Amino acid sequence: MKMITAFFALILIPLVVSTSYAKTLVFSEEFSGPLNYSTDCWDDIPDGSKWCVRDQIGGTGGSLGIGSCAMSANVTVENGMAVITMRKETQVCEGVSHQWTSGELNTAFRFGFTHGYVEARIKVPSGRGLYSAFWTYPKGWYAQVPEHDIFEAPLGDNPVFMTYHYNYGGERQMDQSEVTIPNFTDWHVWSLTWEPGLLIYKCDGVEYKRIEGATIPKTDELVGVFFTMYAGANWFNEYPDASTNLPQSMYIDWVRVWDSDMVQRVVPSPPSQVKILK
Repeated sequence: MKMITAFFALILIPLVVSTSYAKTLVFSEEFSGPLNYSTDCWDDIPDGSKWCVRDQIGGTGGSLGIGSCAMSANVTVENGMAVITMRKETQVCEGVSHQWTSGELNTAFRFGFTHGYVEARIKVPSGRGLYSAFWTYPKGWYAQVPEHDIFEAPLGDNPVFMTYHYNYGGERQMDQSEVTIPNFTDWHVWSLTWEPGLLIYKCDGVEYKRIEGATIPKTDELVGVFFTMYAGANWFNEYPDASTNLPQSMYIDWVRVWDSDMVQRVVPSPPSQVKILK
């Protein structure tokens, strides 16, 4: 597996360093050993963990994941890969009974970047209600944009959605595209180039979405890296059914971030009245 990884790195790294902002590798995870994580995703005091794995999280609001409860037991490292698994099992979390359990892996309050290049090699399953995603979200949770959805597969198959959520003109905006990915369940390298005035979304080096203009500002919030697999979503009201074979897993071989504007700083805790929906 890692020999294949090296092959992809040799192809993609020259592309990365040629961009004006993506010059320094500032974050990488090869999943070659035990996962260094905490289940406290709200901790703005560094605890030495590299990742947050959400545990017993799953309410009734938000656009995704309401059908399942995110459990830390469903995020593992096996054979040099992170594995996020969804299972058919009843679990009560946040006072709500769920029919399925799933998982989320993120760098909330641990790592953030603004402008640069991020890529990950991922394999996802297909099936009704198997909602997998690779995305970024503000590192400290308190801001809700920018959000870069490098890919979301809410239907458990094509079409895949690539989306930029942002503020412009004082209002929350969204620029979204539906794309079809050949051989959906194969291994794919997903990437985002993020520069002032430019966003480029790619899969296996093929450009699928480009946004240019003033909606991508010169300065922005630090964002963290997120991998999720959930059961269904409000978005399409699609949930696993008898046709969905469970358990199913999302595999992450590696993730890397390049950035020349990297700024690490302590992010203040969100105000107590702010409700985070995802």
